Amino acid sequence: PPSALDISSSRGASPAPSAGHGGSAATAGMEVIVATLQLYDLCSPAKDATITRQNLEMVLQQHIGTPLEVAKVLNLMGSGDSQGDLAERFDFLSYWQGIDRFFLQAGGGHCREGDMISGMRRFRDGVLEAQRAGTDSALSSQSLLALLTEIRASANDPGYWDEVMQAVPSGGSLTLSEIAEAVCVWLRDCAKPSSESAKEGFGQSDEEGEDGSRSQLG
Repeated sequence: PPSALDISSSRGASPAPSAGHGGSAATAGMEVIVATLQLYDLCSPAKDATITRQNLEMVLQQHIGTPLEVAKVLNLMGSGDSQGDLAERFDFLSYWQGIDRFFLQAGGGHCREGDMISGMRRFRDGVLEAQRAGTDSALSSQSLLALLTEIRASANDPGYWDEVMQAVPSGGSLTLSEIAEAVCVWLRDCAKPSSESAKEGFGQSDEEGEDGSRSQLG
């Protein structure tokens, strides 16, 4: 069934930045996004877009390096520091945030991948902060709209975020899983052009998920 939150069709979700829109820095930023998605796909995501700690640890050992670095990445997918609680499963937002934090601590920083992805990072972090601070497993549409309004206020293209806000169901609430799945689909759409030239980066990206389905980039 379609996600309860569909932001992938919003204007500007693709294509990825080209050399004419931010130059090599933007291209390098999208390559990091593509690599992040490829690592995620190698973890065999389930239908709800979550991945197991066991699969993630195995993939990181193959592609990141030392056991110390792998342990650091896993910890950063908790509450945000090296003492973060470890879970048995990770949603896509927690995974993406943890990988980002690892690259930042390693000195890589965030490349200039564009205003929309920067804004979606803020949305990701805001959703996770609210979810970790609250007692409910779902976030209200009102709180999501308030977060998106803050992002819109500082965006280069406020009209784009108006479209994202229109995709949020009026009233009710959305679970973290529903939001994470929608953001994952959105990020794939952004990375499509770059992924075409980077399919061999971390091996095949169409590994079978643990539910028997195929996970594909693009």
